[in-house]
Order: sequence, then structure tokens, then C-alpha cells
Amino acid sequence: MFVFGHRKCEEVMGLFSLVRACLCSCFWIAALLLLHGGKEVSSDPNYLIGLGSYDITGPAADVNMMGYANTEQIASGIHFRLRARSFIIAEPRGKRVVFVNLDACMASQIVTIKVLERLKARYGDLYTEKNVAISGIHTHAGPGGYLQYIVYIVTSLGFVRQSFDVLVDGIEKSIVQAHENLRPGSIFVNKGELLDAGVNRSPSAYLNNPAEERSKYKYDVDKEMTLLKFVDNQWGPVGSFNWFATHGTSMSRTNPLISGDNKGAAARFMEDWFKQKGVRQMYFDEYSDKGIPRRVSNIISEHPDDHHELLELAATFQSPPGKPATRTLSVARRVRGALRQADKPAFVSAFCQSNCGDVSPNVLGAFCIDTGLPCDFNHSTCGGKNELCYGRGPGYPDEFESTRIIGERQFQKAVDLFDKASETLKGKIDYRHTYVDFSQLEVKIPKQGGGSETVKTCPAAMGFGFAAGTTDGPGAFDFKQGDDQVIGKCKAFEGNLFWKLVRNVLKTPDQKQVDCQQPKPILLDTGEMKLPYDWAPSILPIQILRIGQLAILCVPGEFTTMAGRHLRDAVKTVLSGGGKGDNLHVVIAGLTNTYSQYVTTFEEYEVQRYEGASTLYGPHTLSAYIQEFKKLATALVTNQAVEPGPQPPDLLDKQISLLTPVVMDSTPSGANFGDVSTDIPQNSTFKRGDMVTAVFWSACPRNDLMTEGTFALVEILEGKDNWVPAYDDDDFCLRFKWSRPTKLSARSQATIEWRIPKSATPGVYRIRHFGASKSLFGSIRHFTGSSSAFVKARTRSAEKTEKKRDTSIFSKLSHSQTKELPDCRFFVVEFKSRRQTDENGDNMSVQEYLDRHMLSRKIEDAVNAAVRAKTPDPVLFISNLLRKSVPSVITKVKARQILDSRGVPTVEVDLYTNKGMFRASAPSGDASGMYEAVELRDGDKGTYLGNSVNRAVKNVNEKISEALIGMDPTLQSQIDQAMIDLDKTEKKGTTCGTSWKIGREGELGANAILAVSIAACKAGAAEKDVPLYKHIADLSGKTNLTLPVPAFTVISGGKHAGNNLAIQEIMILPIGAIKFEEALQMGSETYHHLKFKKHSELLPYNIKEGLDLVKEAISRTGYNDKIKIAIDVAATDFCIGTKYDLDFKAPNKSGQNFKSGEDMIDMYQELCTEYSIVSIEDPFDKEDWEHAKHFSSLGLCQVVGDDLLMSNPKRIERAINESTCNALLLKINQIGTVTEAIEVVKLAKDAHWGVVTSHRCGETEDSFIADLSVGLATGQFKAGAPCRGERLAKYNQLLRIEEELGDHAVYAGEHWRQVESIEGCIIEIARVLDMDHERIEIVKKGDG
Repeated sequence: MFVFGHRKCEEVMGLFSLVRACLCSCFWIAALLLLHGGKEVSSDPNYLIGLGSYDITGPAADVNMMGYANTEQIASGIHFRLRARSFIIAEPRGKRVVFVNLDACMASQIVTIKVLERLKARYGDLYTEKNVAISGIHTHAGPGGYLQYIVYIVTSLGFVRQSFDVLVDGIEKSIVQAHENLRPGSIFVNKGELLDAGVNRSPSAYLNNPAEERSKYKYDVDKEMTLLKFVDNQWGPVGSFNWFATHGTSMSRTNPLISGDNKGAAARFMEDWFKQKGVRQMYFDEYSDKGIPRRVSNIISEHPDDHHELLELAATFQSPPGKPATRTLSVARRVRGALRQADKPAFVSAFCQSNCGDVSPNVLGAFCIDTGLPCDFNHSTCGGKNELCYGRGPGYPDEFESTRIIGERQFQKAVDLFDKASETLKGKIDYRHTYVDFSQLEVKIPKQGGGSETVKTCPAAMGFGFAAGTTDGPGAFDFKQGDDQVIGKCKAFEGNLFWKLVRNVLKTPDQKQVDCQQPKPILLDTGEMKLPYDWAPSILPIQILRIGQLAILCVPGEFTTMAGRHLRDAVKTVLSGGGKGDNLHVVIAGLTNTYSQYVTTFEEYEVQRYEGASTLYGPHTLSAYIQEFKKLATALVTNQAVEPGPQPPDLLDKQISLLTPVVMDSTPSGANFGDVSTDIPQNSTFKRGDMVTAVFWSACPRNDLMTEGTFALVEILEGKDNWVPAYDDDDFCLRFKWSRPTKLSARSQATIEWRIPKSATPGVYRIRHFGASKSLFGSIRHFTGSSSAFVKARTRSAEKTEKKRDTSIFSKLSHSQTKELPDCRFFVVEFKSRRQTDENGDNMSVQEYLDRHMLSRKIEDAVNAAVRAKTPDPVLFISNLLRKSVPSVITKVKARQILDSRGVPTVEVDLYTNKGMFRASAPSGDASGMYEAVELRDGDKGTYLGNSVNRAVKNVNEKISEALIGMDPTLQSQIDQAMIDLDKTEKKGTTCGTSWKIGREGELGANAILAVSIAACKAGAAEKDVPLYKHIADLSGKTNLTLPVPAFTVISGGKHAGNNLAIQEIMILPIGAIKFEEALQMGSETYHHLKFKKHSELLPYNIKEGLDLVKEAISRTGYNDKIKIAIDVAATDFCIGTKYDLDFKAPNKSGQNFKSGEDMIDMYQELCTEYSIVSIEDPFDKEDWEHAKHFSSLGLCQVVGDDLLMSNPKRIERAINESTCNALLLKINQIGTVTEAIEVVKLAKDAHWGVVTSHRCGETEDSFIADLSVGLATGQFKAGAPCRGERLAKYNQLLRIEEELGDHAVYAGEHWRQVESIEGCIIEIARVLDMDHERIEIVKKGDG
């Protein structure tokens, strides 16, 4: 609106094996394509792709914001920074296209002209007006004054050179980055519906469209998001661009902070998501300590747990005087300052604008601010006044929260589309561009009764309804939308001297213009106003970019929903040769290359609401666009050139600026620039959700825009004296506010506010400010200052405040996409009711009650859904729909003590939500040492020999329950982090040298935390209405679901068994099975062949005897080639010093069976050769890293770390770095939460390790680890012998999962170590293509 009117297999043995694997994979892919009718499963290898991004924030002071045309909306700080994001797609020896997305209100003709001039000087004719498109997201919170036509720069007091320059520079630099990043890659396209990010703000105008046209569409706004996923052939995903229609008006017309609004926020969230949440580990090498700055939680070492120690440390850092600095210091300290790591391109995500003309992000509707009632439907007025009618965002009344929610909704949908994108763009790149004079264009339109007639467009003019504004930002002077009365008859006009002067002094439209624009009553005849230069554009660029089956229609304005549909359909018909064009994707890129306000349908124009009144070129504007775009589309299809058309004017030299320059800056006597004027109180401790504020003596931000730098910074103390950047002014949680006491004062202050996010690491922090001052003689000097240090506590008490908040839709998210939320999301603080009795529901009006609970919208949506479904029982349908729509929160957590499979107590939890009760229990095992999470046991030897867990149960019922009530069960990481913070210890407790411990104050116990974590995970799956394994896959970011190969224990030894076998287990792996059901049958039959032997024969004395028994049993079953053998040595149990006692269980020890580490390696080599052992677990003592590394390097088999690793991320990282083993045994009770389990699996898989999901010796009937193994696609599963209830509960659950997945079920089989191996990828491709198992086997055998 412009108001005046918004991502180790067995080691490859030599080059030959690698080449053979590649050739084999190529054959399979080719066969898949042939068998599947030629469906596209890989992208066009001929594309080069490059992306770039650069800061375009601009002046954060004194400049009027562009969009609302509110003269009082002056920039005075930064919410978060604005960026230009670009992509280039090129054929290596052919054409290329450039698309730039600006965090700006709109594109500007003069900006486009000057960018093209710079590109020509740098690249010649490589990039021209024909193949370069520059589009704006329509934020109304960016600096104005960068357009060349007068009507768009009146409120900014003319042209603002800084706004203009930063845009031209930023666009150029982003394109240069994209050009330099050009590399072979793939482009995937995906689209899907996003239902809750936009509503029609002019429904009465939309309803004026013919019913026949409206009946073709489900909604009165476009709900479809179209996304491109860019994948570098070497580095993996490097970015995404998407198009979705909703206005950039979540931030209000009074907001003074520069902001990218909801689309800018979505882009920031997605770029941070890709960097923070493990996608980089999926595709990239780990960043080194000297790499690009990472989020603070990744780089800060452990801080003292003692709160007093933290306070003492903070007290040593008092606020120092402000001091001189360099310009580069601000850039160097930025959290996201470095854009590349070595040659790896940074991830760039853009949320582009589309036909947003009548689409508002204020989805709760429009209400009168005086009465709270809905605004008038036809005119959007309140008692006849437009100034009182405002749209409400989902975070109402907090505009920052509304911005976050709408941005987050777009971000979540984009992540979903990004993860699932599979259709590749393939085909030629082409483009067409022309300029058209829309002031007098002849247009052929259909004539009633048949035939056609020729009409004309008009010179630009703004109607009466334009001045009324919209519900996103009302106008003034009692103008109203939908008034098609002539100006002279309007009382508001007649009674206002200002508008008389506007009409008479500026330009009175002649009769020809009045007739042409009918029924629009002309307020400003801008197209015919030429003094001192053009007030409005006449010559406009139109453009089509074609990339394979995608067409981007670049339009220089804001098309309404129906107008955009008409244009898309018309172009699609031409491009598809008159067919339906089912394989063609057509998107509208709004506000591109220049700006010319709105485009409505003819029928919407007749209503003359704001959009119609702002359709400059008369009632046939849309017909003109359709006519000219069809010409471009025809030229594309026929490979014909088009005329360039008349050139638009370059008015840069004519620009006038009335903005007062910065004369000088000063501070009070005795104060320096950067001094703190209001410091953070000494000995301060803050919690998550608290606001920390510091005020500095500052200078005007216009002296240096700090481009690619920062004005504000939060730093965290690492060690004793190293301050590390944590958050800057491009973070959603940090606000930089600038102010001066009076308009002409040389003194100014910078207020920096940090709302502490959930993810903030406990420790010592300070706030820092960067700026630049101007002397009376014009010299610019940079400075910096910092606050006193303060403590962010390791506590959960802040959550007690948060849980009391209203659990309405704007404070609780329930999206199906449950990736970790962006690092710096804001806490929503409950907005206190105006009436104290409101909290209890007393004395509330009906409308207030409806508003508070959003009943009108929910019921209306349910009724509409019932009508669309044509359900025979609408009442039942609506009832079920409303029940499902209730955002689920945790309402109760109840724990009890139960017994595990050993008869030892453990913790069981019932977690309740709106959807029901979800039960989980914590598995238990003998503690392996100081590196695993610690169970909390009571220690009373008189009760269960000291193993009772009543203290852990009490912690759940009293502490954890209180902290989690009110939380969204889908937000697993937040729930787990809440318990970790509440516990205050690194390992959920402290060890006392035994398998149990007596807890101290504040320690919850890993058994308590894990049971709750698992229960919450089950509740989260229910809330999303997906199977548990699918929910876990979503949490981990995985898309492939794989049934694991079971490792059945068939002979037990070690310290737990009553035989003389030193090693703990001999296992069998049915890797040759076709599916899990067959694998289970193989395991059971082999196990029973052993069981039927004489008891004495099942008591092997040594390893070889045991292996011979197993080998014989396998032979009897006939599964010789389909079953492999694995062993769990558990060598720690018989390691004495540096020797291994293989007779440690023998009643009469010979003393001759002690082996050194080297002897053990020789023994394992012999066993692997003789028995074809494929996996050995814990072959050495848990601290014998040297021999483990040596044995692993031989590549004889999989080497699994159990006691060696204990699922501890620090030990896993060490083992990865030292190549000590190549597989992880995952025991979730060793790590303590579901989230941490997911993270260690990611860590292992990023190192190309195998992963074995394992049970414990103390198990229950809980089958959670079965779903965990499938969801994380670990490929291997260990739950003991195929007998006993607690074990079979897991195996039977895997059977159920396989049955549920049906034809989509994939059994890891021969790829049990690496489910992402070449063949695994082929199988996955086939699964996506819905190929049945028989056809997959045909391809694998080469019989196709």
C-alpha cells in the first residue's frame, strides 16, 4: 500500500570401487527414469546458479518511512536490517536472468536505471533491462525518498540521496556476489497453501467481481506459495526464493523503527534456521573455530554454575567511558558479518511479493478503535470516520508480535516446501521486456453480445477513495473508501480548504480526463501534473523471465487478488499453447522495476475502494496489462523479438531535497560520545524474557549508515576477558532506538533494548553501541561505548511468568512444521486487560469476548469448511473441526514409580494435553561412568536396595510440571531446554561413584527428564496428527523414513550371563531380508535353532565356540548369505590396567589369557576373517583410544562406540576428530532428552558414521525407541533377543510401522550402515516416485 496509500560407509577401497559405484548409480537412475515414464528426478545439469545478499538498511534517523505517507512516521532506529537478495540463473553458453528482492517498499525506476548503468560498466551487455528484475517486498518500515516521481516523495520532503545510494550500492553488490558465486547447480520448485497469513481487506470490492469468476476459486485471496530451492552441485542447498501475496503492513503507520516487516522477518528466520539448526552439517563440513561467526550457543564455553561467581565476574566490568573507534570495528563485530566460509556460498533466502493489492496480514479483521466493533463492511469506517478503523494482526495489540507471527507462518511454510521440493526446473532460459506508455494505450476488449471494441487507458490520476487509506493504515480528513460520488458533491471535500487548494492550484482535471477515469472521482490528476517535474509515471516496464517450466511476470504495481488471477491465467494460456499448462508454474512478482500503485479488475474499479481509487490509468488498466503481457508471452513462444518501447525519463538531475542535513553532534559537558547515560544497575541478574536496557550519548545515525555493520551489539563474556558478539541490530530481539530532545538539537541518545530470548546462553553479558559523530567542520569520527556487565541467570523462574500468558493463537504456535524456532524470537508479554475483571471473564462485552477468543473467525472458518466438504452431518463435522483446531498445550504432568525388566524402579510419566494423555517411561542401565546423564535415585538401602526413584518422581510432579504447563507439545526443543535449564547441571545430576546418586537441591535426574521428554514427543505427534516416527523425522529435519536392520542377541555373555563367555553379546543381522517382517522371521528362527540345542552346548567357554554355534544355527535355517554376525565385546568389563582378561569369569583362571591391545587387534582380525563379522562394539576399554583408533583404521568392520562414547557429544566429537570408531550406539537415557538424542545422531551422521539405536538392560514395555530409529533413519536397531515382552514391544512396533508405511516402507537391508548411500538414495527416489517393490528390484538387478 502507498497511502497518500505492503538443507563411513565401509571405506572405499581404491579408485576402482568408487568409479564402479558411480557407474552403477548412473545406471539405476537411468533405469528409474525409463521405468517411471520419464518423470524428472534430477535437475538440468546445464544451469549455473549464484546468489548474493547485501545490506540496504539506509538512514535510521530523520527520514520519512515509505509506504503509509504519514508525515509523522520518521525513522528513529532499527528493528532489524534490510537486505537486497539476488539470484542469477544461467545457461553456461546461453542466456541468463537476474532477480533481485529488496527489503524495501517497492522498486524505483531511477534506482533500476542507475543499477543497470553500473552493471553495463562492469559487465557490458551481460546484464540489461531485458534480463534483470528488481522487486520490493512492500515493507512500510523502510526509509523513503528514493523514487523519482513527486507524488511518492512528498512526505519525505523530496529526494533523499542516502536512501537512493544505499539501494543502488546494495543491489549492485548483491548481483556482483551472485555473479561471482555462479556454479553448476539444480533448481527445485514446490508450491503449497498457506492459509493464515493474509485476508482480503476490501471484500466488498472483491464481491463485485462476477459470481461465475469467484466460484472458480476457494478463497478471496491467493493462498499459494511458490518456492524455488537452489542446490549447488558441490555444497548442497544455497538458498531459496518464494512468492506469496500478503502486504508488508504488520508494522503500523506509527512505527519509527526500520524493519523488513513480516517478509523481511521470514527471510531472517529462514537464513538463521539453515545456519543454526543442523542443515549446514547435513551438507557442509564443520566450521572451524576461525570460521565465520556463529550463534553464541555454538561457540561459548561452559560458564560457572555458581550464580555468585557470575556476579563477581560481572562486577569487574563496569561501564568504561566512550572511546574512538574505526568504521571497520562495527562491521567486524557483526554476528553475521562474514558471508562466506572458504569457497562455500552463504545461504540466501528471499520472501518475494506477489499480487498483494487487497491482501492484509492483519488477519483478525478490522475493528473500530473507539467501540471495538467491526468496521463498516462497504466503506471501512467507524461512525463515518475512516481514521478509527484499523486492522488487527495476530499479535494484536503488539505490532512486533504480529510481524513475528506472520513472518514465522511464511517461514514455516517455506521450510516445509523447501524440505519437500522434488520437482526440478528443466529447460531453456529466456526473457522478454518492453516499456509501455500507459497514459494513452489503445486496448481491445470483448464487447457485450460478441465482437470487440477499442478503448483507451488514461493519464494517471488518484481517486477520492485513495485519500481514505486502508484498514492497514487509514487516511485523514474523513475521506472514505467506496465513495464514487464526484468531488464537488462531497461534503468532506467541500468543507476542507486544503483539498480545494490541491485541486485548484495543482491541477484541475479536464472533462476528457474525468470521462476517461469514470467512475473514479479524481482527487489528484497526477499524470497531467508536470511541475517542477513529473508527479507520476506514464511509461512502465513489463517483463517475463522464463526458467524452464517457471514463468515470472514482473509487474510494476500492486495487483489485487482477482486481477492477478486474470493476468496469470491469460499468460499461462499463451505459454501452454492454449492448453491447461498443468506443468507450467506462473508467478507474479509485484512492485518490480518501478512503481505505479494498484491494478484492479474492471468490477473492483467500479466500487472505488482504496485499490480502485489508486488504479492510476483508468478502468481498463488490467485489460491493458493482459494485452501487453500476452504479446510478450507470444514472443517467447514464437522466439520473436519485441520492440523496446519508449524509454522512461531519468529525472535524477531534477530531484529536489528539503531534508535538513546533519549540522553537527554534541554531548553534555564532561560526557563523551559512547558514554552510558543510563546504565544497567550493578549486580543485575536477568532471566529469559526480561528486557535489558542501556542508554548512550550518541550521534545522528545518518553520519554513517553502518552498512554491513551494526549500531547495537550484545556481547557475552568467554573466559575471563574475551567478549564475543552474540546479538546485533539485525536480530529480532535487539532494538536500536535513536532520539534527540528537540528536532534541531545537536544532542542525541541511543537506547538499546534487548529482550532476552529463550536460546540465550547463561553467562555474563554487556550491551555495546557503535556510532559516528559529525563535527561543526564536517569531519566524521567513529566511537563506541559499552554498558556495565550483567548476568543472564541459569534459571527456569522466567517460565513461571510465561506460562501465565494467554494461550491464544498469537502466543502459542501449532504449525505442522516443528523445526526449531528462529534463535531470537521475542517473548510475548501478556498485555494487561483494560478491565481487571476481564481476567475472569466478568463484565466483558459480547464483542470483547468474541475478539479475545477469536470465535467469529473460527466458527466462520468451520462453517465454510463444512459447506465446501458438503458433509451430510455439518454439526458433527464442525464440532470435530473446532476440537482439532484448539491449540494443544501441556495441562498436567504426573509421574509415578514403576519397575523395569530387572525389577528395579524407574520413572513413568503421564503427560496431559488438550488432545489426551501420553505415557512414557525411562529405560535404565548400569552407569558406565562420569560421561553419561545421571539417574536420580533415593539411596535408601531399606527400599529397593537404594534404587527407588521417589525423589525423581517428586521432581516431575512439583518442579517440571509447574514449568511445562502451558507449553506447546510440538516445540520439543523448547520443552527439553526448559528442563535442562531448570535442572542447572550438565548431566542432569552428579555422580557419586555408583549406578545411583543422592540428588542435591535443583537436580532433577536424567530419569525424570527423559520420561517427560518422551511423553512430550508423543504428545507433539498427536497434536500434529502424524505418527510418532514422522514427528521425530520432522524434528530432525529428515525426509526419508527407514526401517532398521535388527541386531538380535542370540548368545549372551559378559558380566551379566551365567557362562564363561567373556564378550557380552553375539548378535545376528538379517541384512539380506527384503523387509523388516522377513528380518524378524529370520532372527526368530535362528534364535530358536540355538534354543533347541542342549543346554550345555549353549554355554560356550570362549568366543570361537560361541561363534561356531551361531554359524551352525544360521546354516540350519538356510539364511547363510542373508545373515551377518556382530559382537559386543564390552571390553571395559575385563580390562585390567592395560591388559584384557578373557578368563575373568572362569572359576579356575590360568593366568595365560591376558591380552594386550595389540593382541586384541590380532584376535579381531582373525575373527573378522574366519566368521565374516561385520560389526564389533566396544572392542577396547572406554579410555583405550589409541588401540581403538588403530583397529578402526584397518577398515575390517564397523567399530561401534558404546562405553567409549556414552552418547556424549564431546566424546563423539573427539572420536570423530581422532577417527577412533565409525559408529554410535545411541542410548537415549545416556544423553537425557529427545532433542539431545537427535543432535548426537546428526553429529554422527555428518561424520558418515553408522548409528545403532539401542535398548538398555532395564527396559519397560515402552516402544519409543522403535519410532526413534525409524524417524532418525539410524539403519540399525538393538533390542536384545526376539523374546520377552519388553523386547518384543519394540520389534512389534517396527512391524506396525512397516505395515503403516505400506509401499513407502524402506528396509535398510544391505545399507544398514549408511542409509544415505548410493543405493539407499536410489531406493528413496523410487519411493518418492511411488514405484512398487517389485519394480525397484527389477532396476537393482538390471533386468529392466
